[in-house]
Amino acid sequence: MKPSPFAGLSALLFVAGAAVAAPPKTAAPTPTAPAPKPAAKPAPKPKLPAGVVATVNGTPITAKLIDARLWRKGGQSETDTEVNKTIVRLEAKKRGIKITKAQVQQEYDLQKQKFISSPGRQPGDWDKFVERYGKPDLMDDMEIQVLATRIGEAEAAKAKLTPAEVKAADDQVERESNQVHARHILVGIGDQFGGRTDADAQKRIAEVQAKLKAGGKWEDLAKEYSDDSTNKDRGGDLGFFSHGQMVPEFENAAFSMKKDEITPNAVKTQFGYHLIQVLEVKNTPVTAADKKKSEDEALKRKRESAKSPGVWFQKLRASYKIQTRMPFE
Repeated sequence: MKPSPFAGLSALLFVAGAAVAAPPKTAAPTPTAPAPKPAAKPAPKPKLPAGVVATVNGTPITAKLIDARLWRKGGQSETDTEVNKTIVRLEAKKRGIKITKAQVQQEYDLQKQKFISSPGRQPGDWDKFVERYGKPDLMDDMEIQVLATRIGEAEAAKAKLTPAEVKAADDQVERESNQVHARHILVGIGDQFGGRTDADAQKRIAEVQAKLKAGGKWEDLAKEYSDDSTNKDRGGDLGFFSHGQMVPEFENAAFSMKKDEITPNAVKTQFGYHLIQVLEVKNTPVTAADKKKSEDEALKRKRESAKSPGVWFQKLRASYKIQTRMPFE
């Protein structure tokens, strides 16, 4: 358990020594050299019975009572922490990982810099933190951090893509090479659109089509008619999208069209009726180098993830035999 930051508070509550009455005033004496004061003797430590940490008017407070309270309040947490730290040390030893005091000090300096550069920190906050936490405990934690980093690096180094992950990376580059840039005007159906019926929606779509045919601007009609509140004010522009990003009916229509083409008939989806215009078509042949680049990027992401203790520690912990018993159980 870490020491309480209020451990010194009692010194502010009690004043040692009794008040001394002021002596009656007399004539000022002739100054003389003051006699040297004898050195103060340290107060003798109280003699208490074995197992007693304090008494109040003779009533004992036992170490057993304090220990039990400390165990109940934080024993499980502290035990789990020490178990995890022991696992890290044992695993590092098993893997032949060794670190130096200089590496631990470097981690300490790094954490100190992060601490003092945080918003709101005041001069002296770090020293107070170290005093409260305990320098030996803090350096112990820094050592564990360095060891965990080295284990994470070892885990990352052996990470490889599975066949499924390779396929996913290849599929990703295929999708990115085959994209459509489109915009739409949506006329919704149902209660969320004022109870609009299918017939009402088709009639509204027909109005849009007639105005487009008469020379109306797509952007103006989108603002007036479209129920896609996210995109209507920018002409219903959806940007580029790949296969699998839109509902099937919408996707099939968009990917079957040419640049500048508008759907002759509105496309019906679960959202309502869409008029779609394709603005650009991107269909670039995929090379082996493109796939290799995509796979390399996927592997890099996997290795970065593998470094995190959140990825490897629980699996590692399960390989160790751990037995615990709390004193208060």
